[in-house]
Amino acid sequence: MDPLLDDSRSRTKKSNYLKVVVGVVVLIIVIFLIVFLAVEFSSSSSDLDTLVKVNEIKNHLGEFYNFALNNSNSRSVIHGYKDSAEYVIKQLEDLCNVTTQSFLVPITTEISPPALSLVSPIFVDYQVRVDFNSMRYGGNGSYDITRPVFDVPNLGCNSSDFMGITPGDIALILVPTSGDCALITKAMNAENNGASAVIFYNSQNRNSLLTSRVRSAGWFPNEDYLVTIPVITASYSLGSTLKNVTQPSVHLVSHNEILIVETFNVFCTTSKGDESEIVMAGAHLDSVAEGPGINDNGSGSATLLEIARQWLKSSNSAKNLLKFAWWGGEELGLLGSRHFIRDLQDNNPEELDAIILYLNFDMLASPNYIPQIHDGNSLNITARNGSKVITQVFVDYFTSKDWAYNFTGMAGGSDYLPFNDVGIPAGGLAAGAGGIKTEEQRKLYGGLADAWLDPCYHKPCDNLDNISDECLSIFSQAAAHTIQFFAEKTDLREFLAESNK
Repeated sequence: MDPLLDDSRSRTKKSNYLKVVVGVVVLIIVIFLIVFLAVEFSSSSSDLDTLVKVNEIKNHLGEFYNFALNNSNSRSVIHGYKDSAEYVIKQLEDLCNVTTQSFLVPITTEISPPALSLVSPIFVDYQVRVDFNSMRYGGNGSYDITRPVFDVPNLGCNSSDFMGITPGDIALILVPTSGDCALITKAMNAENNGASAVIFYNSQNRNSLLTSRVRSAGWFPNEDYLVTIPVITASYSLGSTLKNVTQPSVHLVSHNEILIVETFNVFCTTSKGDESEIVMAGAHLDSVAEGPGINDNGSGSATLLEIARQWLKSSNSAKNLLKFAWWGGEELGLLGSRHFIRDLQDNNPEELDAIILYLNFDMLASPNYIPQIHDGNSLNITARNGSKVITQVFVDYFTSKDWAYNFTGMAGGSDYLPFNDVGIPAGGLAAGAGGIKTEEQRKLYGGLADAWLDPCYHKPCDNLDNISDECLSIFSQAAAHTIQFFAEKTDLREFLAESNK
């Protein structure tokens, strides 16, 4: 054989071998890049919204409703709340760092309806729920009182307003529509100056009876006062009658109870993420005593639970620590979230400073819903700028889906408030509670005009039939997307600041 030909064949074999090796290496690199990009894509901010399914959320709602049925058709602090919280814990305990935070709350109960009549100088028997009513936290105990009425001058905001009252008299106090002090201040002054009861009556331009709590907004044990004497609300007509007749005396029967009980918040904190930049998302888990609270706020709590489960079970690229919260005592006046913030102020200011923003989800499935995004422009100046960025992230997502939306304020009413009060940016979603949809809103968002957004709001009928699947689908996707967006955002603090320049 020709040695030159043999050498040429050898070089050809080596060349072919090298080509095969190079081809295999290139193929491996291509496969690696495909897998790597697939993993990266799977954890992008557009992914979590596809993992959260309405059927799974409704499964959680079914469990919540069963807890209510086993506890007097309620998931309130003293009924089915504990069962609901333990269910959330069980769903998450193998996926994240689950912790609870206990705190005390006052529970007020009307044991029996009050009775009120004018007995002197004439007799008038007044109608409960129409002319007058008991007030939440308006007394503790059983009372049967017949006493003269003392007309309190100057609205009762100062102790000196009660000069001249005879111990045991019933204090009659006007409640104006503006320029007034807190009801608890008036009631405290009355009780401390010897009044046996208080009748708050409306100004002339108010038609409905007061529904306020006679208590500090953020009640803290060993710090805030609870009234023990009976406190009732009355119409302008009733109050003006007592004010203008000569030497009036009334007969008042009242039986209310205030209990101090322990409840708790539930938290799920991720193991990944920058502890100096915490993204919080929360929903209140309790209901009112009067109903099971499947829309208010089982819908928000169940949605947040399913978002947490899907996030924690999937690969993710969290840059910031993510902390989910299920609040107790919201229906008692945001007491769970207020306690959380106060506790951080007193005991862990470093963690408070690390909370970059808070996202709130309260009522996400109202039957006659309006798709509402909380408006960051409605907040105090400290929290406003970052909150406007949160609002815009929601808006961008709704716009990308070609979904209609409306703005709603954050003046009060849900658990974003304690965060706003300390300057933490906040945002969120809400489908509507006790408002009535207008014809214009019907044209924009569908549904029924001149009808309640949630006809079962705070009622026994807030059950599984009180849920809009369409609304729940829209809001669960938007919530999932926004939570993931902020959890994955690099240099989040700077992003919130830069976006407002």
